[in-house]
Amino acid sequence: MARGDLPALEGSGTFKGELAVDRILARREDWSLALVRTTDAEPRGARLSGTLGGVDAGDRIGVRASWSTHPKYGPTLNAIAVERLGVDERGAVEEVLRAVRHIGPGKASELVGRYGDAAIEKIDKDPEAAFKRLTGLGLVRAREAAQSWRSLSANRPLHLLLARHRVGYLVGKLAKELGKDAVAKITADPYALTSLHGVGVRTADAVARAVGVEPTGPERARAVLSEVLREASSRQGHVALPVEQAREAAVALSLDPPVELPDDLSELADGTILVLQDGLLANGGLWRTEEAVARGLRRIAAAKPDPKLAKLKVPDPLEIDGKVLDAEQRAAVVAALQHPLSVATGLPGTGKTVLIEALAELGSKALGEDMIALAAPTGRAARRIEEATGHSARTIHRLLGWVPGQQPERNEEEPIEAGLIVVDEASMLSLDVLKVLLEAVATGAHLVFVGDVDQLEPVGAGKPLEDLIDSGVCPVARLRTIKRQSQRSMIVHAAHAINAGGRPEFNIDRLREQLAERTGTEAPELDRDVFWIERSGPEAIADEIVELITKRLPKFAEVDPIADQQVLAPVYRGPAGVIELGRRIRDALLAGAEPLGKTGFVVGEKLIATANDYDAGLVNGQVLRAKRMLGRGNLLVEQEDGEELDVPRSSLGTLESAFAMTVHKAQGTEVPVLVLPVSSAHRFLLDRKLLYTAVTRARKLCVLVGESDALLRAAAGSGREDRITRLRELLEA
Repeated sequence: MARGDLPALEGSGTFKGELAVDRILARREDWSLALVRTTDAEPRGARLSGTLGGVDAGDRIGVRASWSTHPKYGPTLNAIAVERLGVDERGAVEEVLRAVRHIGPGKASELVGRYGDAAIEKIDKDPEAAFKRLTGLGLVRAREAAQSWRSLSANRPLHLLLARHRVGYLVGKLAKELGKDAVAKITADPYALTSLHGVGVRTADAVARAVGVEPTGPERARAVLSEVLREASSRQGHVALPVEQAREAAVALSLDPPVELPDDLSELADGTILVLQDGLLANGGLWRTEEAVARGLRRIAAAKPDPKLAKLKVPDPLEIDGKVLDAEQRAAVVAALQHPLSVATGLPGTGKTVLIEALAELGSKALGEDMIALAAPTGRAARRIEEATGHSARTIHRLLGWVPGQQPERNEEEPIEAGLIVVDEASMLSLDVLKVLLEAVATGAHLVFVGDVDQLEPVGAGKPLEDLIDSGVCPVARLRTIKRQSQRSMIVHAAHAINAGGRPEFNIDRLREQLAERTGTEAPELDRDVFWIERSGPEAIADEIVELITKRLPKFAEVDPIADQQVLAPVYRGPAGVIELGRRIRDALLAGAEPLGKTGFVVGEKLIATANDYDAGLVNGQVLRAKRMLGRGNLLVEQEDGEELDVPRSSLGTLESAFAMTVHKAQGTEVPVLVLPVSSAHRFLLDRKLLYTAVTRARKLCVLVGESDALLRAAAGSGREDRITRLRELLEA
């Protein structure tokens, strides 16, 4: 039984129901033993064994198990399936208490141990007295804790409700969005919670059960389809799904109870949350964003070109700062000056940056320096443009005066004050950022997208650059020739080989011979900036990478081991995946660093934002450095430009450790030293486009570690599922 004061839970055959975990008795890698009890008015206890995952004491769990009889302990439940539903009442009260200033996990547990489930009511009667009794708190801190307790009182019922289901971190967002009636609104429609980042249908189901709402009906069905579409958007990049594919994905979630979908899904498509059109089902917001992007691009492309730019004479040959542009580059410059919308795309080393410099120089002569705007999606990319061209460059957000969570300063009424706008790294432009940018481009201004369309599509849904190029609504310049200054780089030659479907040549002498034979000229001198290290199996690959990053490469390349190195991996799980590699590298580079509360991070840890969190000022893909904890569980971080940012506790779930990250998350950035595992264990995600994108992120040194067969298969593979989008059709129409 779970505790000596509880009667035993007994049975035979199969058990299915909700249990509370009192204690973990034993835990191994794939097996645990726990003391559990029922959650009804007259609890009964039992032992539960099996694969329990990350279940902890205080959890409420949904269990499907089979009964057996232990010779010493009697009736025992053997887990078949376990789902974490939330925490029990004690755990929920402790979480609410931890939000109070000066009350950490230990003191929260002490309060609940003293007052039990009635801790909140007891503290409410005299907060100062309750907090003064805590071990080591002191008079001044007790008063500050009492003041904090009172300031949080308005949201306490909401916090307690959410804490029971492990989503207490949402209390700030929900209180802001739903106001003082938040609890009533959630109780009336728990499935409205699924519109928030990080809240899935299973969580909403748990909340629904807690507030007495049956997990059925059109609200739940609509929430399930919305979750399916969000997953398709974030994982596969689809803007919409064919109706039957969406239906199959909803059923495949294996919810309990199963989702009930009508035969005709148009009954659920309200035109706001869900849109059903031409056999495609989509989230309404994303559907409308893609339509807005199409309208913006058509408007800019249809405008008359600026006469000062269109009449500008472009020298032939065109020379900028001692660099002579070839015919492809010059044609791209002419197209950008004569057309209000244009694209220039090319592989590494083909002169995209010089092209941007030429546009800035010529545009400045025609319009003035202050009427030229150079921009990029990330701070790193913007700084690289500025350093390479000598012209000021900004992130797109700074160009727009756009602080996430607020309205941008630049819009249709107050457009960007520039006659020529050049956006680099355009392949990573997401639909939502592009929409805001296009709205702020004045009709008649020239907009030039520069990027590498062969790289991975942007994080999130859509493939705007590819769709724009394929639509034919504007001139597209393709740069193919490797410039002389880039011919020395083996990284550039490796990227071109991968893009062509071949294995890179890592032997410097053989590569020189190949280049001489290909061009019929003397072999160029090469910089050995790309290396291949053969290792077999994910464990050996991981060991080599950790050794490289933490010991050998910082000395060899003379770089900062945290700021200037990056491990990219195709997958999250496994020995050579993002999670395990990142943990091992962090533990080695930041051994003994102070833990930052319950965030799981330590002081000095490199972090990345995994979603646009407008309330917190976080942009998806933003790299940060953890500094220290602030009041109420907030985290102080340092941004890449050196500015500090206060990340609220409610937004910490959008941050991940960044010592290792996926290739997608590294788009738009360059790092001095890059290391990539190439393992056959990653074969389902490691393909040509991902490998090519990873290699092109390296600026000074690129090291690939893995198996030759996996490298060959990746370079030859191009079986990536095409994203379902409508932008090309909308532009062609």
